[in-house]
Amino acid sequence: MHIINKHNVKIDLNLFCNTCGDYNAVLASKSGIGKTTLVEYLIRNQLEPVGKAFIIEEGCCYKNLCDELSGNHVEFNLLAPVCINPFAFINWTHNEEYMSLMEFEDLFSHEIFAITEILVLMIGRKKLDQHDIQMLEMAVIKSAKQQRKATITTVVEYLLSSDNISQASKMVEWLQPFTSTGEYSAFFEGDDTQIIKNQLNVFELEGLGNSPQLRDIVLCTLIFIVNEVMGFEPRKYNICIIEELYSLFGASNISSQFIQDSFRLARLTNGSFISVTQSIDDYSRNEAMDSMYTNSTWKLLLRHENLIELSERLDVDKLQMLQSLNVQRNFSDLMVIHGNVDTDRLTLVFNSDSKRA
Repeated sequence: MHIINKHNVKIDLNLFCNTCGDYNAVLASKSGIGKTTLVEYLIRNQLEPVGKAFIIEEGCCYKNLCDELSGNHVEFNLLAPVCINPFAFINWTHNEEYMSLMEFEDLFSHEIFAITEILVLMIGRKKLDQHDIQMLEMAVIKSAKQQRKATITTVVEYLLSSDNISQASKMVEWLQPFTSTGEYSAFFEGDDTQIIKNQLNVFELEGLGNSPQLRDIVLCTLIFIVNEVMGFEPRKYNICIIEELYSLFGASNISSQFIQDSFRLARLTNGSFISVTQSIDDYSRNEAMDSMYTNSTWKLLLRHENLIELSERLDVDKLQMLQSLNVQRNFSDLMVIHGNVDTDRLTLVFNSDSKRA
């Protein structure tokens, strides 16, 4: 596949060629007209120096691409757990000067917030008040000082040493399934980081479809891990695709604040999150998805159908352009919005031997 502009000139579309705003993108269109092909194009055309690419998906759409690029395909299910202990993926190496100038919890503020959010998902947000969350956060701070040796079990041990033992005991009981003696221990015990070993890493979550709470926890943890990896080598360009967005986030309990922090942090480390779904309407479903939209400078829109709630997303001119996009056997029009000002109409031209999806 290649891309041409309105003058029929071949161009490169790279999200990192951006002097203002972030590198994040929204990609939306109906099925079968080029979303997957465009995602593959974006992965293959990362800027040098190329970092890592991640795909979080349901449905194994990228298994062939993963095999072709010698990637790492990781399937998450209850029968074959994969270790994603968040403490193990933190980049603990910091300049001694920063360590002396900043408090531990300030230096690792995102990590502490993110792991606390993972714990909230494990317990259930509705069971907790603000004081409970503060207690969890303090247990995370204390646990994190053990660095890679820390686990959810470590957090539980610090909770049990709390002054308010009655309050802590309830949270310990709710966290038990994720500790060393719990049914999900294999997901959160240990320090194995092999899931990020390759340049392309595809995380398949379809096997967790019958466990929505665990899928939320794994999804949140994977986004956290991607953020950490982006920070390992911030001079390289890293990309993360979140596919099947409505399926993964439509009923998710992941907070909009977590999404906002994760997407904003990516900009500081040359990272790009690309959320992929079938309609721009999907971003109005909940606050987390809305946060993805508002924290993405790029909007990549292919042909839509059954548009419902566009008044808050697109003005009249942009809506008319979106409705006018053409689709033929060998090409699909692409509407590219950059920030609130620039809008271009491009065309994806598919090779005769390429599969459009």
